Amino acid sequence: MKRLSNHIKRTLLLTALSCASVCIMPNILCDAMPVCIASEVSVSDEERIIQELQQEAEAGNAEAQYKLGNRYYYGKYTEENYGKAVYWYLQAAKQGDVAAQIILAECYSWRDVLPRDKELEIYWYTQAAEQGDVSAQFHLAEYYDR
Repeated sequence: MKRLSNHIKRTLLLTALSCASVCIMPNILCDAMPVCIASEVSVSDEERIIQELQQEAEAGNAEAQYKLGNRYYYGKYTEENYGKAVYWYLQAAKQGDVAAQIILAECYSWRDVLPRDKELEIYWYTQAAEQGDVSAQFHLAEYYDR
């Protein structure tokens, strides 16, 4: 197989690195590429990824549920929807996903997504702490040290 030229390597790298709607680098580096296609690639890839995440999440994949929750929480290539984000975080957290448990605890604590609920905050931090998560253990230690 023929080796890739530096020009092609640079173009592939720039395309792969760009997940934003605007190309991260101007076309100065690439004379042969008259229009930056990074945004087109990123958007269509993201739409496909969201569809796949949705299917995997609905099938019960905790990691996909957490990732889909993040997409809705941050509005990344989908509408920002805290209700859907919390739903998917909850599904993942119930299956033991530590990251989802942490973010749920934060949602009940300071993120202003859900009504503040100290009992649920402590519950989700405890679930994560029991799995060895140091940040959850720290939050619990702070809470009980008061």
